Amino acid sequence: MNLKKFFPRRKTTNVTPQKEDMDDFDENVIIFNDPQIKELVTKWTKSGGWKCDDFVYMVKYIGLKAPIVLTDLNTEKETFKCLTADKKEVTMLLKSCKKESVIEVREEGETRRYFIGDNSKEKIVLPLPKLQTIHRTKNGKRLIYNYLYNHGIICHCVLIVDEKHMLEVSIVGENTYKGFVNDEKVQKYIEELDDSLTITQVYEDVMNLFELTKEDISKCSSISFCYNEGDVRRSEICKVRDNSQMYYEIIENEKEWIRVLENGDWQYWVDNINLIYKKATDNYVLNTSGKEAIINCECSKILEHVEEMIQRMKR
Repeated sequence: MNLKKFFPRRKTTNVTPQKEDMDDFDENVIIFNDPQIKELVTKWTKSGGWKCDDFVYMVKYIGLKAPIVLTDLNTEKETFKCLTADKKEVTMLLKSCKKESVIEVREEGETRRYFIGDNSKEKIVLPLPKLQTIHRTKNGKRLIYNYLYNHGIICHCVLIVDEKHMLEVSIVGENTYKGFVNDEKVQKYIEELDDSLTITQVYEDVMNLFELTKEDISKCSSISFCYNEGDVRRSEICKVRDNSQMYYEIIENEKEWIRVLENGDWQYWVDNINLIYKKATDNYVLNTSGKEAIINCECSKILEHVEEMIQRMKR
């Protein structure tokens, strides 16, 4: 991006144009239809070490086309409408925090939250907002997607499928760039999920969409895909570091559980059956309880199923 072209000059005006006249204004003009809005914006920018004239570049950087008209102040909610050059209308809320300033943009079932560092302390040259969170409602489902790349987080999102079902995905690792460039594909995929989802399939699909290699995954400090039904953890797949050793874990439909350690050992539980494997001795131990579990236990099928789960987990 040519920043000199993007930030050519600064202008504000209190002119009140008609929508059809907006093409007559310079592309870097911000138009205040209410002096109270200008006062609000001026106070907000000043609190972050910026100037009121910087505001037009902030809203342009987050994708709103200038010239921009600010109107319809709601004094109770401290929100106002933003009318863009391409006839888009959004609602905007400004907040001042201790370490950063926040812009919330609301439109058509979506709220985007951006933050800007404190220029009076950090001496940032350009007023460039960073996307922090997206809240989006679509087809009765709600997606919350957090952008935390500066904290080493590739992905953190929550999908509220309905009143009972919720999916949470968290991937913490080094290759945050892949999270940045592939986030829209992942969001679109997750939004299409419903209450019939399979946690292992979601894990596999999301990792593929992020284009994470085995090396990328091995360097992740933690991975968690959790699907809840009410207060019950229905299924989960996770990879976490416990002291010096990494382990993977899958819970399926509340009753099936497998844990795979980095050294190759694993444990598997289903109903009243427990199968343990020690790689160092290549030894299997099967524990069962109850007559029905003993009668129905098919060791070869259980072992085949476990090995398939492990392969899918490790890709």
